[in-house]
Amino acid sequence: MIDFRNPANPLTAEEKKTWVNALRSEKYKQGKGTLKTKENGETLYCCLGVLQEVCPEPKATDKDMLSSCERGVYYKLSHFDQSTLAYMNDEGRTFEEIAKYIERSIEAPETKEAPETKETPENPENG
Repeated sequence: MIDFRNPANPLTAEEKKTWVNALRSEKYKQGKGTLKTKENGETLYCCLGVLQEVCPEPKATDKDMLSSCERGVYYKLSHFDQSTLAYMNDEGRTFEEIAKYIERSIEAPETKEAPETKETPENPENG
């Protein structure tokens, strides 16, 4: 069963900080309806497009975003968070407002947890 609430590879605290700082940097101009587009010679970004730029794996396209949302694993965010952020962006919330929302509402662990490993007994020496 697909878990739409939890991404497979969650955003880390460092990635979250990088993303929030990028949204506030004024380096990225805000656009709507697409992750990244050019308009009148200027590159415009959705808040999720900024995330893609500053934490570049996995690469995603607008088409990927829709299909990945269905799986709940688009770019380290839950389906709920993806939908909320896309809605906020496209309804005119500023990057500053979105950055504040991310700080308050999106959880991010300090570090990625190491995968559990199973200990295997050593092979006894044949004697």
